[in-house]
Amino acid sequence: MCAIITAEYGIHEGSSSYLKGRDRVALTLEEANNDGQREVELQAEAQTVLDDLHLLSVLQTWGEPHLVGSMAMGLMACKDIDFNVLVAHVGADTLRAAYAAMAPVVVHPRVSRLRYASQLGQFNPDGSPVEEGFYCGIHYRAENREPWKIDVWAVVPPRPEIALRDQMTRELSAEMRAAILALKREVQQDARYAAAGVHSRYVYHAALEGIRTWAQFQHWLAHHGFPSIPTPD
Repeated sequence: MCAIITAEYGIHEGSSSYLKGRDRVALTLEEANNDGQREVELQAEAQTVLDDLHLLSVLQTWGEPHLVGSMAMGLMACKDIDFNVLVAHVGADTLRAAYAAMAPVVVHPRVSRLRYASQLGQFNPDGSPVEEGFYCGIHYRAENREPWKIDVWAVVPPRPEIALRDQMTRELSAEMRAAILALKREVQQDARYAAAGVHSRYVYHAALEGIRTWAQFQHWLAHHGFPSIPTPD
């Protein structure tokens, strides 16, 4: 017998229920505890990375930095950190100032790669003001550890990432958190989901709509136009 967290959003004593493959309708307490412990460990390591890079101070020279994504919401399942840096205007002057400020990061001994991408003007994929901005990707590797990826976007407000963070902060419960971490674990274990564009934000939106189990999430993805991905036997 073990405790399980069920789709009825409670913790009960009993044996786990399963459907075929990974379509579990129950999350064991052990799984939830493991996911939660890993989240705590990732949070601590992420803060160490940010402190080592003095990244917040660097980003404050760009504009107004906002931590978004999984670290901001207490929902970390992998080594990704996300920032929006709000600026009044995104243009060549902003870009020059931002990259001049990045010099200490560029030469940092644990930074293995720095990537720049522009979505300004002709490079904006759909011309939407929401998509206008520029991106800096930082790869940080401590000794003998899996690398961290830090995604920084310089953009103008308002931002959907900040709105999602704030909504999740208001509505996140322990039960929702356990479900989200379990769903993210399942998604990350199968590279086909990333290839299909199933990113963490879809897990968050699904959870806010009441999705809690893997089977429910499959139906949610299909309803939102994602291709069907067969469950391995």
